[in-house]
Amino acid sequence: MRKFSQITPDEDTPLLLSWHRGDLSAFETLIWKYQKRIFNLAYLLTGVQKTAAEITENTFIAAYRNIRSLKSTVRFSSWLVAITLKECRDLATYRGKESDLPADPEPAPAEEGNYSAALYKKLELCIRELPVELSEPILLRYVRGYSLDRVEEILQISGDLLLSRLFEAQETLACWLKSDTEDPAELSTLKAAVSSVHPEIRRNFSAYLDGTTEEDEKALTKAHLKSCGSCREALAELEWMVEDIKSIPDIEPPLGLAARILQKVRDFPASLPVLVTGPSQ
Repeated sequence: MRKFSQITPDEDTPLLLSWHRGDLSAFETLIWKYQKRIFNLAYLLTGVQKTAAEITENTFIAAYRNIRSLKSTVRFSSWLVAITLKECRDLATYRGKESDLPADPEPAPAEEGNYSAALYKKLELCIRELPVELSEPILLRYVRGYSLDRVEEILQISGDLLLSRLFEAQETLACWLKSDTEDPAELSTLKAAVSSVHPEIRRNFSAYLDGTTEEDEKALTKAHLKSCGSCREALAELEWMVEDIKSIPDIEPPLGLAARILQKVRDFPASLPVLVTGPSQ
């Protein structure tokens, strides 16, 4: 398990210090810098643009009101993403069994039968059907492109557990994507069909693809792949799927979202945020 450094360099420190000194324009800059990635993360987790916009507003307002809890050992951007995930989990419509807010309809592709559009639509659906502990690592690692260290920092889990969850998510998604159904109920029943052939090798595939395996495990995996066509095919499927996930396109946040956030912040009683610079508790 990798350990975080005691003090984490943060590219946003100058803006945070200006904000601390009372410069609200610094906070506005942070909104513009991060609103798109926060909105898209929330959208991929909920499937509803209106809900994603609400979560984005709540995230920035929560950050503004709780800046005192930010520790020097955590980057502002990681903290902001962690708040977003919490807002998603807490929202009644997220993962709700009886949600009355259906997913937004997909925009019509430029050409009928557009393969990429259909693939992204199914990928997004399948990711949302994963348990939260599997969907969040997949989105953070491959859609948002955070390093393994950053995902550990955001989710506050060990590297070994992260790799285990990434692999379980990858295997489940690969199984679902090979199916013909887009029915969430049917997808759930297919999860049990995930291959269990050579699990002692396949459990290392995520680390192998990320280049984080120990040398002995890497050599063992390479030797096994030379003689096992089934595992070679499974690894290739995971690799292709990861590349497809990385290609899921972002969408633009609603017009006026940043202005609405800033207006709500301005309506708060005047008080300067105080940044915490001591060690994490």
